[in-house]
Amino acid sequence: MNVALTSVLPGRRDARPFLLLLASYWIAAVIGLQWTVIPGAGTAVWPASGIGFAGLVLGGLRLWPAIFLGRFLAAVAVGSPQPWWADAWLASATTLGTLVPLIWIKRVGGVHPAMGRLRDAARLVLVGAAGGALLSGPLAMAGLWLAGAPLGQLARAGAAWCLGFGVGIVVVAPVILSWSRRRSWRLSKTAWAHLALCLAATATVSIVVFLQPAGGVLRTWHVLPVLIWPALAFSVRGASLSLLVVSAVALVSAMMGLGPLSEVPQTAAARLAFTQQFLAVTSVAMLVLASAVDERRAKSEIAKLEALRSAILDAALDCIVTISDDDRVVEWNGACERTFGYRREEAVGRALTELIVPPEHVEAHRRGMERFLATGQGPVIGRRLELEAIRADGRRFPVELAIHAIDVDGRPHFTAYLRDITDQKQARADALESEQRLRATYEHAFAGIAEVSPEGRFLRVNERFCGLVGYSRDELSSRTIWDISHPDDHVEERERFRRHMAGEIEVYTVGERYLHKNGQVVWVELAASRVVDDLGQPLYGIRVVHDVSQRRRWEQQQLLLINELNHRVKNTLATVQSIVAQTTRLSGSPAEIRARIEGRLLALSEAHNLLTRENWEGADLREIIERAIAPFRASGDHRIRVQGGSVRLSPRQAVALSMALHELGTNAVKYGALSGDAGWVEVLWTFAGPGGGTLALEWREAGGPRVAAPTSRGFGSRLLERGLAQDLEGEVELNFDPEGVVCRITAPITRETAPHGYDHLQAPALD
Repeated sequence: MNVALTSVLPGRRDARPFLLLLASYWIAAVIGLQWTVIPGAGTAVWPASGIGFAGLVLGGLRLWPAIFLGRFLAAVAVGSPQPWWADAWLASATTLGTLVPLIWIKRVGGVHPAMGRLRDAARLVLVGAAGGALLSGPLAMAGLWLAGAPLGQLARAGAAWCLGFGVGIVVVAPVILSWSRRRSWRLSKTAWAHLALCLAATATVSIVVFLQPAGGVLRTWHVLPVLIWPALAFSVRGASLSLLVVSAVALVSAMMGLGPLSEVPQTAAARLAFTQQFLAVTSVAMLVLASAVDERRAKSEIAKLEALRSAILDAALDCIVTISDDDRVVEWNGACERTFGYRREEAVGRALTELIVPPEHVEAHRRGMERFLATGQGPVIGRRLELEAIRADGRRFPVELAIHAIDVDGRPHFTAYLRDITDQKQARADALESEQRLRATYEHAFAGIAEVSPEGRFLRVNERFCGLVGYSRDELSSRTIWDISHPDDHVEERERFRRHMAGEIEVYTVGERYLHKNGQVVWVELAASRVVDDLGQPLYGIRVVHDVSQRRRWEQQQLLLINELNHRVKNTLATVQSIVAQTTRLSGSPAEIRARIEGRLLALSEAHNLLTRENWEGADLREIIERAIAPFRASGDHRIRVQGGSVRLSPRQAVALSMALHELGTNAVKYGALSGDAGWVEVLWTFAGPGGGTLALEWREAGGPRVAAPTSRGFGSRLLERGLAQDLEGEVELNFDPEGVVCRITAPITRETAPHGYDHLQAPALD
């Protein structure tokens, strides 16, 4: 019940428009009741009807009580002689004459305030003005008849009523309606000046035509040009204002008995009725003209906009399709034709689900439309989605979709914007794959990779770089490249980096020293490049580093080895030179001298072979002895006895001892214990100390010919007593006892075994 009353009666929100309509209607009604045929009713001047019509159009039909009260209070204000119920009857007739036609007009589409269409003018004139007059006039006359009005006056009163009611609507209502919107007042200064000129011309011509003495030369049609002018220039807005000016001047002329409208009628009431007829015809003609011009202008604008819309739609790179609330396609642009393979003529009028929606999504599409139509909300309206669509040939492809709902003539329509994203998805997939591949390469590269800002601060590093310098990613993010560089390299590297970021150096490769977190120096080979923006300004630098510390150690070791080799070759050549020089001084035939030299060189060679096998790190004493006496064991292994523990000798000691043993063995075979069948040789040694001590070695011959001390010292004696003692940094005692030669050797040994590799080597001085 409350809902029903709210829909037909004004509420609290309607207080302001209700009071405004009541006041304006009352004022206009009081003015109109000044020219009644029957006291209190039947006037040919009724501007209140136009105010009431416009008020209900703009404020709603529920404001109708304002019309009733305004008419009734106006009757009270002018002192109507009719009984109160008759005034109420007349007020009801006036209200029904306005309300009932508007109810019908609302049902068929209403009247637009701009009145820019012929149908708006037709509805206002035929239904609002004529229909309202024909409805309210008879009802009002019936009330007056019941109140006792003379029948002779009812006919004239009814005609005046209908004429005043209709003219009031066609003259006053268009002014209120066409100027009710804010946009109607948004005119440029030039347009306002133009409108003022039109109204001034209308007023001037109206005054000249209608206020001339009766029988003058000017006729009513002379005002038509100044009425047509604003109608063409400003449509209904200009025509309605001009008609209002003409109406005011014409009514004044009728009351004064001036102008062409006063030539035929003799009474004031007759002149007013005649004037109202003129105004009715003129107003209807001007309203129709203005509406027709406005409609044509609107159609022209619509045609231009349609052409522009079509051009935009056809030029759009995205597919644009509009469907009605029954899923029928009403718009299908050129991009749709190219993308989906359906021509516009084939697509328009068909259901969208028949064209591009995959079968498995058809039901969801229908449910979504039904939900929107029922609730005004949809799961996909206003959102961006990625879906799958179907082409005319049945191929499926991904699309990006956005749907917007619009209202067209009271029916919801849906406009969808679709874009084929096959290439974009493939590009995204390729980019993702490339990014993953690059990330995997970046993180698992054997080289350290760092990205640094133009100021040298670390932005991003991989795990290899972190492992190389010993810092975590978080620790490096707060450091610069100079924080991990060797202090001795800072000046040169800062200048090089500055030139690099300034573009003076595009790329560079250089060897650098980093400081590991633990303080250790790390040698790296650095390759630096940079990334710039469109303006050539550096964004960041890329530094790829390889740990070359091992290579640097190898290079240093190689240098040491080369120096060592050079030293050994010189020493060997010096030894050979000494052997040859000392041997050739001895007496004997060339063959004997040659044999001596070869034997001594072979001994030297055997020592070198042993040391080469041991990487010149040293040799075991037993193996040195075994190799040295091997050529002399032909007389029997039992004749040379070897006894002693494992002792490691340096390369220099090994060579010297090998040469000495060769000389001792040669002398024993030629002159000593091994020259006969009964002699023998003992080689004994002892070593005191686990990590270092004194080596005591003895060569003792026995059982051979008696030995006599030589009268002069030969090569072998000098080799033993001088060279061996010097090389061993010890002492050598050579005794020629009658029972056999005895050679005692004592030498300090600092290490039993030497470490493998070359770390123990120093860069020796050449001697």
